Amino acid sequence: MKPIPFIIVLAATIASALPARADSPLTATEFSAAYQDHAVVREAAKKEELDRALFDVLAAPGTPIDIKAAVINALGWKIEGRRNSQVFLSMLSERHKKKLDSVSVKTLSADELFCLGYLMAMDDYLHPEKAIPILTLAHYKNRASFTIAIVLALARAQRAMDRSWCEVWRVVEAVLDNGALTMDMREPARKIIVDYMALYKDEC
Repeated sequence: MKPIPFIIVLAATIASALPARADSPLTATEFSAAYQDHAVVREAAKKEELDRALFDVLAAPGTPIDIKAAVINALGWKIEGRRNSQVFLSMLSERHKKKLDSVSVKTLSADELFCLGYLMAMDDYLHPEKAIPILTLAHYKNRASFTIAIVLALARAQRAMDRSWCEVWRVVEAVLDNGALTMDMREPARKIIVDYMALYKDEC
């Protein structure tokens, strides 16, 4: 057997130490695993597509923001894309009894903006720039929520993937270090996010 060239071994070693490019901040942080005691989260994972029952949970003011996030996370993603955000916006328009366009969307509540933005990010995770303005506005309307802030950070980290892997970690780290945020996400869910995102930390 011929010896394997050193350069090939070195390349394989480096590659194994870095996050796989098939993974990403939005798709690899499956924190909904920490909410499997909620039937609606398990149901979302089975359906993969938003329906009226799931919409009612997301649109209900009484549903905690981390449960809404877990439902959207559980709905998941596909390389070819999804249209859950379009379904959500259509049903939300029905609820508000008016067509919601790019201007009127700004009048939505923080929770509604968050759900729309996170659904957009998961629908087309390779192009998070479409969702970031919506998530940013949600964060502006609710600056205290860790859940909203960390999902916005994941979208921003996704956008940074092609620029700097160190920046991928830094945008998330800034949220983790923000002591002014209210921890409205379960610790096991936060840990799932941190454990994956910390893989990028070594690039700084």
